[in-house]
Amino acid sequence: MPVRTAWELALGLSGVAAVTLLLRVAHIDNATTVALGYLLVTLFVASMGNLAVAVATSLAATLCFNYFFLPPVGNLTIADPHNWMALVSFLIVSVVASRLSATARARTQEALERRNELTRLFDVTRDILLTTEREGALEAIARHVARRFELDTVAIYVPGGDGWTVHQEGPRRRSSTRPT
Repeated sequence: MPVRTAWELALGLSGVAAVTLLLRVAHIDNATTVALGYLLVTLFVASMGNLAVAVATSLAATLCFNYFFLPPVGNLTIADPHNWMALVSFLIVSVVASRLSATARARTQEALERRNELTRLFDVTRDILLTTEREGALEAIARHVARRFELDTVAIYVPGGDGWTVHQEGPRRRSSTRPT
């Protein structure tokens, strides 16, 4: 188990334990209040962690809710069939919130990658526009592209009357003079 997942799981289980202790010490036994307390912990963990951590926290909250607050208290049985809805809702909420959070994180990462790519393209464009050399301009462009995109080699092939001319830059230059 990765360290981050272990910390998220520990946070979720600690949250469930804290809500249980707080509600028991305060003698709050209203099922709706208890369910909302556990639901907040479940949502928080699901929004920050992965699906497995969210489900584990949800199951822990379900067990604590059942054992400490639903009649018969001190038992892992459910006397009222309506309480099954509250127990199932924890699992559904944890799965939905975890998936929404994972999607949001993926889109955020994708947006950051796009922003970085656009920044690089802008920088290359600026470098090319500021290139004042007439001789060796294609090598300078290849050098700018290699530097901005952190590439080992950039080659620009230009067709000519007697074949291809290669203009390349970068730490590892190729010996090829023809495109493949």
